[in-house]
Amino acid sequence: MFDSFKAGLEKTKVDSFIIVVGTHGSSTKKNHLVMCDSKEVDLDLLINEFSNTKFPIFENKPKVFIVQACRSQKTFDPLKKEWVDKELSIDSNHPATVKLPDVYVSHSTVPFAYAYRNPVTGSPFINCLITTFRQHAHDHDIHGLQTKVRNLIILSSVE
Repeated sequence: MFDSFKAGLEKTKVDSFIIVVGTHGSSTKKNHLVMCDSKEVDLDLLINEFSNTKFPIFENKPKVFIVQACRSQKTFDPLKKEWVDKELSIDSNHPATVKLPDVYVSHSTVPFAYAYRNPVTGSPFINCLITTFRQHAHDHDIHGLQTKVRNLIILSSVE
């Protein structure tokens, strides 16, 4: 799936990379993203494509994934006129959530919640992320930046 992207990275002299994914989250499968061709991709399997075993040239180099997508498994029931939980299909062959020492994943929302995007102003998460990185990338690590992003989102929602 990412062979050409990985090949491009192998030809360059970079020490890290950031992948930003903006899409819809699956409403039927846990931790899946809906691609432009309507096929669903498991986020953990996508991240695993860049693991040290599958992408050794980037072993111990930071890999950052920023995901702007809903993580809710709810659907609107017109008969009940309310949002209801959907049954999730979980693949029994699916690995547990990927935990790799040199991978950082930042989601636009917490599990089982919607990720908002305004058609005019865009995603509050992405907007706050850009603002925070511009102002503080030189003096904070990625975790500190993410904390600042979350705080800015909260402050922005109060205004």
